[in-house]
Amino acid sequence: MLATTDPDWSRLRLASTTIATLIVVAGVLFVGATATGQAVTTVIPGVILAMIASMAVREVKPRPRALTILLLVPASLAAISLAAVLAQWPLVVDAVFVAVAVGAVFLRALGPRGTALGMLAFMSYFLAVFVRITPRDLLVVAAAQLVAAGVTILIRLLLASRRGDHDLRRMIAALGYRARRVVDALVDGVEAGGFDERLRRTARSRLAASSATASSVEDVLESAETPVLDGIGNDELGVRVLDFQLTMERLVEAVQVMLDGDVSTAAEREDLTSALGRFARAVDGPIRLQRSAPDGAAGASSPTPARTSARLDRIDRILSFGTASWRGVAWRGRDVSAAPDDDASATETAMADVAEHVNAAEDDADGAAGIAQRLRGMSRQAVQVGLAAALAIAAGTAISSTRWFWAVIAAFVVYVGTSSRGEILTKGWLRVVGTLAGVVVGVVVAALVGGNTLLAVILIVVCLFAGVYLVSVSSAFMIFFITTMLALLYGLLGEFSIGLLLTRLTETAAGAMIGVGVAYVVLPTSTRDVARERMRDYLEALAEAVTHAVDRLTLESADAGGMPGADEARAVRTAFEALRTAATPITKGLAGLADRSGSRRTMQILGVCEYHCRALLRLADGAPGIAATPALRASFREAATGVRADIHLLATAAGGQTESEGHDSAAQLLDALEAHADMSSSPDRTRLAAAAADLRAIDRAARDRAEEVGVTSVVKTAGPLQATA
Repeated sequence: MLATTDPDWSRLRLASTTIATLIVVAGVLFVGATATGQAVTTVIPGVILAMIASMAVREVKPRPRALTILLLVPASLAAISLAAVLAQWPLVVDAVFVAVAVGAVFLRALGPRGTALGMLAFMSYFLAVFVRITPRDLLVVAAAQLVAAGVTILIRLLLASRRGDHDLRRMIAALGYRARRVVDALVDGVEAGGFDERLRRTARSRLAASSATASSVEDVLESAETPVLDGIGNDELGVRVLDFQLTMERLVEAVQVMLDGDVSTAAEREDLTSALGRFARAVDGPIRLQRSAPDGAAGASSPTPARTSARLDRIDRILSFGTASWRGVAWRGRDVSAAPDDDASATETAMADVAEHVNAAEDDADGAAGIAQRLRGMSRQAVQVGLAAALAIAAGTAISSTRWFWAVIAAFVVYVGTSSRGEILTKGWLRVVGTLAGVVVGVVVAALVGGNTLLAVILIVVCLFAGVYLVSVSSAFMIFFITTMLALLYGLLGEFSIGLLLTRLTETAAGAMIGVGVAYVVLPTSTRDVARERMRDYLEALAEAVTHAVDRLTLESADAGGMPGADEARAVRTAFEALRTAATPITKGLAGLADRSGSRRTMQILGVCEYHCRALLRLADGAPGIAATPALRASFREAATGVRADIHLLATAAGGQTESEGHDSAAQLLDALEAHADMSSSPDRTRLAAAAADLRAIDRAARDRAEEVGVTSVVKTAGPLQATA
């Protein structure tokens, strides 16, 4: 389970790098301070810089990562200098602290780099106030931070993965294992004669885990600067992974439809169980990643036995394609290492180069406008953070004149990475729960350790490692281990007391409550409003993807028409993941159980649309121009127009409207398309029919959900298209 949740060891590498960096930086700086007679407090900001650089700087490529770490130095020094110069005026110090918090919010408009810069500026300012850094200490602080930045860059370079193929092998093995778990759930359903709600949830959960692993593989391949494996391009391998995951999703759908729609016999279920078992053994076999698979190797296709029923034919085809897809992922075929010397490959390469240059030009043109738009969007949260920080300073000081910063940190952090009051509430209570659990465990652990210094140091390192390792799972884990670590640290310093930990709990709870309260009262951003906005963005991406896929299916020349299907599929997936994140507070937990507005059902339907859109894009990318006659091209374009109209209908529902403009009926358009004489006579009729089926699935899901929530529309007929059928 640990291996499949961190298959490329990214979390393990992050935790290890963070611990190693902190140990080395702290050792170098503290030894240097002692040797030169400087106060230890002057080098603590360097340790904080190393911690933020290790955890918050997430660029994959070395040069941008090193640049961000170096930029942390002036950001931190600016904040520390402000605190040092203004230290003699306490009220001004507090006012500027609020201003620094607001400025940190606006820095997020720069993206992940800005988030790291803002976080460090905030932490550096409060630290400078807390340890009382003076203007004459600034030169030493600057030197310490430069050393910390240099050591951090060096360690991250040394501990970076040198064998990307090994990481990829582990990730693909995890994908195979999770695919096997999906098949196991299907076998349970077949043996039970059908899927009850529990088995459906299990299958969906395991399929989501498989999809997440496939997405991780695609992300690694996309971000790599050079081919991860010799003899095959990252794009090609990414497409194979996408094919395999689409096959898994199609398999789950086909098995459930078969068992739900017909009464299967015992012989049919036994036959299907046997076929699923062979497929499971194939995908869960050893990962070789060699140039070709030897005879009889795992992942090789095996003859399909005669079936007892025609109802299993579709599942047979899916399993055969799935086995072949897995072989393409886990074994590199003999032909993939050959140079692309044919015309088609040359054309695809040229089109990819053109698309890359066009996308880069568009990114440059839109960069400034995007930052300006994000700055405007940050204004609301900047006001909230400023007020929350001011109230937290007052409340924290009232609780404890020396530990007030815990309240301010809690009030500030609940706004990091959140965009709605529901997300802020979730982050706030997770922080409080993690602190409460950490206080309880910290008291017990500190009592058991007693005066054993060596054991306390070891446990401090273990707690910090576990917190960083699990922070991506839940922020509550990070806070739990940090609180436990503080109990051990204060015990080591001879300052431990239950009262101190209770003060931390009180300060954290006060800061979190203030942050959440301000989010709900001052310029509140409704979770549902944010989810609706993300839903509109996703539906817009979905409509564009349908348009580009149909454009590619109806090509009359070598022109690619839009970005490649794999890139478009990633864009749709990214938009859907953003929507899923925004909707989490209303689809999970108590809100998700209540689900009065049907948010969970909406997310399930949108997930169906996302799956069929990716399948359509993949098909179109692999078979451009298969709608080879003028009548077929006209039919597909008319059908796409109808599907986009029904996606717009669902977007109307997301906007809270109950009526939509008149539009062509996509259902009639698709009926006419599937009955088209040119399709039935085309040599590519199977792929054309599959494309039409994907379009129909997207259309049906969008229209049905829109009608379920009460959106009405005026429907026009599709006479011209029907006349051509």
